[in-house]
Amino acid sequence: MGAELFIARRLIKPKKESLSGPSVRIAIASVSISLTVMISSVCILRGFQQEIREKVSGFAAHIQVHSFVSGVSQSENPPMTYDTGLIMKLRNYPGIRHVQAVAYKTGMIQANQQILGITLKGGGPDLDMQLIKDKLVKGRLPLMGDTALRYEILISQNMADKLLLDTGQDIRMYFLNEGERSPRARKMKIVGIYNTGLEDFDQSFAFTDIRHIQRLNGWTHKEIGMIEIILRNIDELDMISRKVYEDLPSHLNVNNIRQIYPQIFDWLELQDVNVLVILILMIIVSAISMISALFIMIVEKTQLIGILKALGATNLSIRKIFIQTSSFIALKGMVYGNVIGIGLMWLQKHLHLVKLPVESYFMEYVPVSLSLTNILIINITTLILCISSLLIPTYTVTRVSPLRAIRYH
Repeated sequence: MGAELFIARRLIKPKKESLSGPSVRIAIASVSISLTVMISSVCILRGFQQEIREKVSGFAAHIQVHSFVSGVSQSENPPMTYDTGLIMKLRNYPGIRHVQAVAYKTGMIQANQQILGITLKGGGPDLDMQLIKDKLVKGRLPLMGDTALRYEILISQNMADKLLLDTGQDIRMYFLNEGERSPRARKMKIVGIYNTGLEDFDQSFAFTDIRHIQRLNGWTHKEIGMIEIILRNIDELDMISRKVYEDLPSHLNVNNIRQIYPQIFDWLELQDVNVLVILILMIIVSAISMISALFIMIVEKTQLIGILKALGATNLSIRKIFIQTSSFIALKGMVYGNVIGIGLMWLQKHLHLVKLPVESYFMEYVPVSLSLTNILIINITTLILCISSLLIPTYTVTRVSPLRAIRYH
C-alpha cells in the first residue's frame, strides 16, 4: 500500500470532535441524495418514454407502407395489393420484428340514441394485438381470419362509457364511401373492451376483422389498406424507414410514427431537457458539497500538511492524499445513493406504489425502466466530475508553509 493511500484511509474516519466530521457526513448525504435523484429521474423518464412509444406503436405501428395519396387520413388511402414477396422481404429485414396487413375505415357507432365517430382498424391473424390484449378490461379479442367471418368488434372503455355499452351487446355502425349518397350499415357484437390510457387513441380506435373493411370498400380479398411494420428498436426508426423506402416499388410510399404523430414525440423529447437540467443541478450540488468538505479538511489538517512537507513529501503527493480521501467519501455516498435509488425504482417497477391520474399522464402509475447501462453511465459520470472538481481546491496545499503549519493549532 502506498503512503498516500495509507494516510488517506486514516483520514476517511474523522474523530467526533473534529471540525471536518459534520462536513464529511453532509458531503456523503449530498452525493447519496443527488445520485438517488439522478437514477430516479433517468429511470422514470426512460420508462415514461418507452411506455408511451409502445402504446402509440400498438395502434399505428412504427412504419406504414401504403399507396401514394394526397390526403392525410389513414382511412383515405387507396387499396394496395397484398404482395407476399414484399411481405417476406420486409420480414427478413434486420431490425424488423413484425409485419402485418391492415386497413382503416372511419365511421359512426349508434347506440342508446347516441352517435360517436370512430376509426375502425381491421386486421387478419397476423395483426399484433399484444398491447391491446394486455390492456383488456372485459371480454376477449375479436377472432380474425377464421373461415367463417364473424361480426365482432373490440371497443375502448372510453367509447363504452360514452355510449353506455358493455360486452355482449350489439351495436349498429354506419360508413359512407366516396360517391355514395347513403351510408352502409353493419351490425356488430362487442366481444371486448380495452383501456390503454391514451385518450386520443382510446376515444377513436376500434378493432375488427379486415374482411369487414374490404367488403365495405368493395375491395377484393387481395386488397389491403397498408402494410404496418413493427421494429425491435425504435431508435432505428429513421434508418429503417429510409432503407424500406429505397427498396419499395415506385407506387408505394412510407410514413413512420414520428411523422404521423410529431406532437407526441416532440413532447417526449422535451422531457429529455428537463431531466438534463436535473442531472446538471444534482452534479453541481454534489460537487459543491465535496469541495466544501475538502476545504474544511485541508484547513483542519494544515499541521499534518506541514509535517509531511517537513519530512520531504511533495505537493503532488499531499494533493493525492486529499484527492483519494475525497474519492473514498464520494464512493461511500454513491454506494448509498445506488442502494436507495435502485431499490426505490425496483419497488416502483414491481409494486406500482406511486399512482398517476390517467387523464393527464396516459398511464395509471409511474413507469420505470431499469437499465444497467444508464445506471453505469450516471455513476461513472458523477464520479469523474466529482473528482475533477476536487483538483482545484487541492492547489491550496502548495501554499502551506511547513514552518507555519507545524506551529498551527
